[in-house]
This record gives sequence, C-alpha cells and structure tokens, in this order.
Amino acid sequence: MILFISLLQVGLYAILDRTRFKKLKGLVLILLLAGHFFVFPEMFYPNLGPGAVCAMPIIGIILAFWILGGIITIATHVTYLIVTRNKIKLNI
Repeated sequence: MILFISLLQVGLYAILDRTRFKKLKGLVLILLLAGHFFVFPEMFYPNLGPGAVCAMPIIGIILAFWILGGIITIATHVTYLIVTRNKIKLNI
C-alpha cells in the first residue's frame, strides 16, 4: 500500500508539472502525510473478536504507516524535486 501511494505521488507530481499547477506539490505532500496519519491505517485494522482486548496489532499498523509512510512520502518528495531540478539545469 505504501509503495502504491508513493507511485501515486510521483504520478500526481508529473501531472502537476505538465499543467500550470506546479506549486501544488506541497499540498499533495501534506494531503498524503495526513492520509498516512489518519486514513490509511484504518483500512488495515484486523477484526478483533468480541472478547478481544489486545490492541497490539493495531498499534503496529499505525506505527508502520506513521513512520514508514511518512519517511517514504517525504523521501519521494525530496527525490522528485532534486531529480526534476537537475533535469532543468541540464537542459539550460
């Protein structure tokens, strides 16, 4: 899921570069980070039976999305900016 989101992020950045909305990359980054913190972990919560009291699997899922998802999303953003900036410098 995190890899799919990263590919989606690169695709959105490429679409924004081709249009006149190049400055919205920061908004895409903020929305994806908010998704990693609030939306995406809930999609993977396991069904704990009616008598289950242990929430350790949920904590692991939340931390994985917060830590791995946040780091990978920010790394994708920075890498994309560096690569596109170097392409622009090479074309000049």
